[in-house]
Amino acid sequence: MDDMRIVRAEALKDFCAEALIRLQVPEGDAAIIADSMVDADLRGVHTHGVTHFAGYARMLREGNMNPRPSLKVIREAKNTALIDADNAVGNLGVVRAMQKAVDKAKASGLAAVALINSTHCGALAYFTTMAAQQGVIAFLTNNGPPRVPPYGGKSRTLSTNPWSYGIPAGKQLPIILDMAVTVVAGGKIRLAQKKGQKIPVDWALDQDGLPTDDPVKAMAGFSQWMGGPKGYGLAVVSDVLAGVLTGGSFGLDFPPTTEPYGSSLIRSNHFMTALDIESFMPLSEFTGRIDRLISQLKSSERVQGVEEIYLPGEREFKLKEERLRSGLPLASEVWSELDKVRVQLGIQRAIPFTS
Repeated sequence: MDDMRIVRAEALKDFCAEALIRLQVPEGDAAIIADSMVDADLRGVHTHGVTHFAGYARMLREGNMNPRPSLKVIREAKNTALIDADNAVGNLGVVRAMQKAVDKAKASGLAAVALINSTHCGALAYFTTMAAQQGVIAFLTNNGPPRVPPYGGKSRTLSTNPWSYGIPAGKQLPIILDMAVTVVAGGKIRLAQKKGQKIPVDWALDQDGLPTDDPVKAMAGFSQWMGGPKGYGLAVVSDVLAGVLTGGSFGLDFPPTTEPYGSSLIRSNHFMTALDIESFMPLSEFTGRIDRLISQLKSSERVQGVEEIYLPGEREFKLKEERLRSGLPLASEVWSELDKVRVQLGIQRAIPFTS
C-alpha cells in the first residue's frame, strides 16, 4: 500500500497559492491555479493535481511559464474569440478563456473560443464544471507535444488530446465527462513511474511497439489509443480544432520530448465551445429533463455484482465531498516534491497533516 499523507484541502491550496505568489504570480491568479490543481486531487484524479506542482514551479523559475501573462485577443467576432495566452499557466488561461466563451454564449446562444501559446492546464473537468454551473453546456479539448503515433504507426505525432463535456442538471449532480482518448492519460503512467509501480499491459507500448508493464519503457514508448482507431480519430479532430484551426502548433510542430517538464512538453493549445441552454428552452425545463434522464439511467436493471449505476463525473463529485470532510491523501513522493519546493522558496510552514 502506498505511503499516504492526509492533508486538508484548504491547507494544501494555501500552500500552493503562497508558493505561486513567491514565484511572482499575482495573488488572485495564484488562488485560481491552486484551486484547480487541488480540485483534481479532491476528485481522485491525482495524475492531474498537485503531482504537477513541482514541475510548474520549475517552469516558472526557468521562464518557461509566464507568471504575469498579458492575455491578448487576436481575433474576435460576436460568437468567437482567438486568444494568445502569452505562455500563461494553462489552468489560469483556460479559466479566462472559458469564462469568455460562457459570456459570449449567454449573449448570443453559442460561442467558440480558442487559446493558443498556452501550457499544461491539468484536468479539463474543472473548466467544463465551471461552465455547467453557469447554465451552459460546455466542450473543451486541447492538443500538445507528440506522445502517440497514428494508429498503425510507430512515430510519435499526436498528444493524448483529452475531451471534456459539462452538462448542468437540476437536483442531480451535473454530468461531467473528462477523458483522454488514449486508454489512460499520460499522467497515470508518469505517476506510476514516480512511485516505482508497474502498469497494466494494455496502457502503453515500448519503443518497439510491444505491450509493456514498465512505466519507464512506456514513457520512452507511447500510450495506446482508446478503442484503437476510434481514439486516434478523436485525437486527430482535437489537433485540428486546437492547433490547425487556431494557427497554433499541431502534430510535429511541437518538439518531441520525454522530459516531464522540459520547455517543449508543457506547451498546449485549447479549443472550447459553450451553448446557452436558454436559447432552446428555459434552463429549469432543461435541468428537469436532465434529472429525468439521469433517473432513467440509474434505475436500469444492473448486472450481477454492480451495486449502483453512475453518471460521468458522479464518482468524482462524491469523492470530493468525502475528502473535503475527512482530508485529502497525498502520495509520499508527491509530498516530498512539494516540500522541496517549500525549502527552495523559503516557505517556513510545512503542509500540516491531519491526525
